[in-house]
Amino acid sequence: MKTILHILPYENYNEKAFSITKKLSSKSKRICYVTLNKTCMAVHESLKNNKIDIKKFYCLDSVTPNLFKKKPIANCVYIDLKDLSKFADTLLNLIKLKKIDTVVLDSLSSLLVYKPTKDIIKLLEYIVPFFEELKINLIIFALKDDIGNPSVKQVKMMAAESK
Repeated sequence: MKTILHILPYENYNEKAFSITKKLSSKSKRICYVTLNKTCMAVHESLKNNKIDIKKFYCLDSVTPNLFKKKPIANCVYIDLKDLSKFADTLLNLIKLKKIDTVVLDSLSSLLVYKPTKDIIKLLEYIVPFFEELKINLIIFALKDDIGNPSVKQVKMMAAESK
């Protein structure tokens, strides 16, 4: 299990994020892509456009429920971020149920828009030990502009690598 923080520039964020995701897909059997800044449909389209095997991915989508009427999509679960405990439990159950070996959190910067720093740190302190126990890789994306935020600093200390 490894936690890796990727600090990405705003200018080519999506390009870099999906380049990293493509590399992960060649090493991982099942990936849970937690999307906090785009819909599951948009993630699926980006995966396809980047020639990434979509069958390996399970999407946890917090965007669609706030913007659109939810319609069932294969390999997608909609989640509300109002309750981070419920979010964490849903994520952990999904990992166990779908035999996920890698989780991509896209992005810590987006989570900062929804939740206070202390709640984000509490969430990460809760889930990371479970990930370690279950031998799950956690890949976290954050914007370079947020590098000074306490949540990003905390993740940087918790992470095995920061790039």
